[in-house]
Amino acid sequence: MLSTILIILVIVIIVGGITYWLSSRHVSQLKTTQKPKTPSKSASSSTSVSQSPFINPTGPNQILIIGAADMEPDTLDPAICYSSSCMRVIRLTYEKLVDYNGSKIVGDLAVKWEVSKNGTVWTFWLRRGVRFHDGTPFNATAVKFSIERLLAIDKGPAWMFEDIEKVVIVGPYEVKIILKHPDPAFLEKLAAAWGLYIVSPSCVKAHATKDDPWATKWLYNHDCGSGPYILVKWLHHQYIILKAWRYYWRGWSGKHIYEVIIKEILSPETQKMELLSGEIDIMNDVPPRYYYDLKNNPQVVVKAYPSYNELYLFFNTMKFPCNLRQFRLAIAYAINRSEIVKVVLLGLGRPAYYPAPSTMPKVFHNITGPRYNIEKAIKLLDEVKSELEGKVIKLQCAYVTGDTVEERVCEMLQAFIQKLDKLTGLKIQIVPTPYTWDTLYDLVMNHPKQAPALVMLWWWPDYADPLDYYYPMFSSNGSYAFSHLKDPVLDHLLKEAYNAANSLTYMKLLKKIQERIIYDCPAAFILEQDYIVAFRRNVRGYVYNPLFIGSYNVYTMWKS
Repeated sequence: MLSTILIILVIVIIVGGITYWLSSRHVSQLKTTQKPKTPSKSASSSTSVSQSPFINPTGPNQILIIGAADMEPDTLDPAICYSSSCMRVIRLTYEKLVDYNGSKIVGDLAVKWEVSKNGTVWTFWLRRGVRFHDGTPFNATAVKFSIERLLAIDKGPAWMFEDIEKVVIVGPYEVKIILKHPDPAFLEKLAAAWGLYIVSPSCVKAHATKDDPWATKWLYNHDCGSGPYILVKWLHHQYIILKAWRYYWRGWSGKHIYEVIIKEILSPETQKMELLSGEIDIMNDVPPRYYYDLKNNPQVVVKAYPSYNELYLFFNTMKFPCNLRQFRLAIAYAINRSEIVKVVLLGLGRPAYYPAPSTMPKVFHNITGPRYNIEKAIKLLDEVKSELEGKVIKLQCAYVTGDTVEERVCEMLQAFIQKLDKLTGLKIQIVPTPYTWDTLYDLVMNHPKQAPALVMLWWWPDYADPLDYYYPMFSSNGSYAFSHLKDPVLDHLLKEAYNAANSLTYMKLLKKIQERIIYDCPAAFILEQDYIVAFRRNVRGYVYNPLFIGSYNVYTMWKS
């Protein structure tokens, strides 16, 4: 009996020991192999070290410091942001349905899409497994919420999407965007620098108030995005710090930047010194005068890229003699654009011969505007000489105070017209005149008969399509219709283009619009300015896109 009890006791001890060993081994395996859960707290919430949503850099090669005069954003809310300073941050903290890879539009939060035959219904199939910085999942509800929020706030980029009639959720990862009428540039608008960025509905709702139902005050200096970086700190007029989000859906294998610092440096000279000393890694928006100095320095790489930034000289058609088409064309032919690019831009740009930049998609290069031809200018003036003879014609050339490029162009125009006067015997005088931007815009748009005869204007697009140049500047009711040209034919073509049902029809209309603008000559196309940026030599992976001036695709960049 005693021996039986002893045998049972030994068996119990052995079985108990084996069970304990197996259970403790299972717990150990769980601790080492179980993936950490996505944090449910927002980026601004305090978490323990083990719960940190950030990947902290382990050395200077994982930190990127950008020097920028325009560091200070007006807001970091993507539904309100409308400047390069806020876009530089938002591009890293939020994502869109589609984005650019170089110059090609590719899926981002959408994996594929299609448009109906009538061009009014866009269906998007969404990426699975994406989470926002507050830990909530991205899905069709977030797309619908983000669009409705953008349109309700009605600021910043909202105007590009005002023709959305409604958003229909088909399934958790399928959504239809229904337009009031076809928009052949809708995809370009979605991919634009100030495009449709997707926000976390739960994050917005958590910080909404009765007086601020869309949480715009909170999003002024926080983020509700799903991008690779989280906003950590914004010390006004000093710096902004972003850190890598540990749970970003693309992952962090390979070489990456884990911390981004955007530092305010107002002086280009100070930016240059800090770049050469290694205190910053990127000098944003390099003035042309520094390009050649930096190009010969072995510590840095400086690049001049073709941009979408074009300078125009508008003719006020409400005033004599700019109401005469032949006069406008004569001035346009008298401008030596190559000389302007050489003298003013130090060769870092191109003469402009089209109503949209030559590098812009959908511009027809065989349809060109006036090129420098003094004989043509004289011939055109001869056609209206009877209306010009015996008169001293003083034409203000208005430019924005402090814009040295515009000022120099007005001064060179003065010299070009003096040469034309000597050859024709006419008395046309160009008077360069500075204005503040607000004063000039109000004068030109609201008091055209008192406004200057000639006005300089830069244009950089909201989305990569010529219509974003043609309509605002050249339609009779455009928001920057500085010429006040009234051409019913052009207005009709522009309206038709906005409602084109397919790309073939759209391209035919764009061609006619380009021809009509060149015929009317409401403005002389002056130059296309290069965008210049300088890096420390060990910065790698930057991909330029002319739509995203002053911002960087940091996730795909690294430092060697």
